[in-house]
Amino acid sequence: MTSTAENPISNPYVSEMPFWYGLDHKFWNDLYEECRARRDGVKSLAYGIRVPVTYNPRLYAIWKEHPGVLETFFYFLLTNRKRNIFPIHVGGAPTNPNIASLNWPIRNCGGESKTTWYKVLSEEKRFVHGNSVFLDPSVAVEPIYEYTFETSKPLTVLFRSDIWHKGENKTGKSDPRLIVKWETNFKSWEEAVEYFKIRA
Repeated sequence: MTSTAENPISNPYVSEMPFWYGLDHKFWNDLYEECRARRDGVKSLAYGIRVPVTYNPRLYAIWKEHPGVLETFFYFLLTNRKRNIFPIHVGGAPTNPNIASLNWPIRNCGGESKTTWYKVLSEEKRFVHGNSVFLDPSVAVEPIYEYTFETSKPLTVLFRSDIWHKGENKTGKSDPRLIVKWETNFKSWEEAVEYFKIRA
């Protein structure tokens, strides 16, 4: 299994770039606190908050600059010491799978907070819970890649969502790990990487 320490800038699972459109930690932290306080127009989920791009004028303007590329909503994804693992899953909703998303590590992301991608070794069995598609725990898997989101790095991460993966947060903190996810509508990982390579 390869890991973050061996990461090239672009690979089959992640592609790193400087903060896209200057959307940095302060911007996302401020927006998260605003969404938590107001709650109007946002949807609370088991794993975080879903927010329409129309909620924020700056994000709405970015969305309009990239017609058909970005979803009309984004997520604040949360894990903490009580809910510290998001089991093996693929991105997107059951009726709308997602291949690639833009991710920003905002809080408590580091060495004890990682994502692992897996290869399925036996018959694939999946199930739907809520709005997510999970791999049945009985299925044999092999870890094939590991990536650590780093809050300390000024990065936006293009993240491959259509391969089985699991998120973990083993910091033991009550203050949650916070990652922003903005899904894209690309039909292939290669197309997504190429698009953002010239727009980083």
